[in-house]
Amino acid sequence: MHFRGRFCQGKGEAAGFTELAWVKEACRREFGFEPYPGTVNLRVEPEVLAELRRLAASAGATLASPDPRFCDALGLKARLCRGDITLEAAIVLPLVEDYYEDIVELVAPVKVTEILQLEEGAELAVATVT
Repeated sequence: MHFRGRFCQGKGEAAGFTELAWVKEACRREFGFEPYPGTVNLRVEPEVLAELRRLAASAGATLASPDPRFCDALGLKARLCRGDITLEAAIVLPLVEDYYEDIVELVAPVKVTEILQLEEGAELAVATVT
């Protein structure tokens, strides 16, 4: 699946989540990398997010939390592209009732915002990797 989204700032809560030992291990096991602290948030059309959820439910990885204080998530390997730069990443879809309807969160092994020089509203192309 290919789609485009626009970079937007998040709530700043993901850095702590991506630093949890079980999250790091799940990302290493399922995606082949340890995530850089935080996520990259992309605003997308709600239909894109709905399609990603369907795809992740059928072909994605499950990141199961051993701690009841944290939710499980589905994940899909992906590539982020901007200009002539392509980065390895993974889409992470938390399994919670009140999750965004138009935001996709991605993790990557590098600081994406710095490498791609992202500013609010910058457009990125994303391709899922199956």
